[in-house]
Amino acid sequence: MRAEATVDYTRFAKRKPAYCSAAVLVVDDEAIALTVVSQLLKRIGFTDIDSATNGLAARTMMTQKKYGLVISDWNMPEMNGLDLLKATRGDESLRKTPFVITSIDGSLERVQIARVSGVSAFLLKPFDETTLRTKLEEVFQQAARLDRPAPEKVRRTPQPDLDDDLD
Repeated sequence: MRAEATVDYTRFAKRKPAYCSAAVLVVDDEAIALTVVSQLLKRIGFTDIDSATNGLAARTMMTQKKYGLVISDWNMPEMNGLDLLKATRGDESLRKTPFVITSIDGSLERVQIARVSGVSAFLLKPFDETTLRTKLEEVFQQAARLDRPAPEKVRRTPQPDLDDDLD
């Protein structure tokens, strides 16, 4: 009689990344885009997901709740995603919030404007779960590096010249 090997398949299951505990604000004026991005985030493991339909509403929400991530469309009425990004980076209490801009226009000029304005990442629409997951891993790794205190410089104490004692 042959003994059957048992395999622990739980180790192959997708594990929920630690960053999924962050509250997320998704901002887009298109209802279908809000739904799709929220569903992708849920599949990745996020559970605390809020949405806003423009930058002004998002800005208000950001003053009422601490978000660990903002994902915003660029083109929206009232306040677009770029202006929301600039307002976020200009606010001392929100400055370090990871911020992802999405757009159907991935021109080099637009990406550069977003980078200069302090975006954490730029995602070209449409995107899938794998692309979003990969980009968020990069964003949260970058945020963790920026949050760490800078290493202190090691000061060397001048040592007496030992050769002087031998004379």
